[in-house]
Amino acid sequence: MNSNGSPVPHTVDPAALDSAFNARPQTSRYNRSANVHRENTPDKVQELFREKGEQFIKVEPETRVQNCAVFHFSKEDHTLGNLLRDRILADECVLFSGYKVPHPLFAKFELRVQTDGSKTPKQAVLDASTALISDLDKLNNEFSKEYALAQLR
Repeated sequence: MNSNGSPVPHTVDPAALDSAFNARPQTSRYNRSANVHRENTPDKVQELFREKGEQFIKVEPETRVQNCAVFHFSKEDHTLGNLLRDRILADECVLFSGYKVPHPLFAKFELRVQTDGSKTPKQAVLDASTALISDLDKLNNEFSKEYALAQLR
């Protein structure tokens, strides 16, 4: 306050303001990871390719529920998980099928399958995989045929 009781206007040196502003990391509250180094995240390329001898699927029988097993898929994500879950549920012998991705940084998922006992969970997954491969082959053939016809026009 000055001598007559009115507040003193605050003056700021623009050069000091610029240097203070530029010294701060430039992140917004919506994107706090803009300048964060990603040293602890796995390499995306390494997450997709399997090592020689690395197991793709591990089967773990569920002991608390009859005719149930958990399949651990490595180096795969929601794409295969959702396709398999949906195809497995189309089987009338399957009582439950669901998948989860334990952590979004790692390319792996767990598929849980429970059957009514007329078929093992492993057989249900194998049947669904075979049917899924057949459907994808049909899709590939139809797409290739349509693409070839579009090239002729």
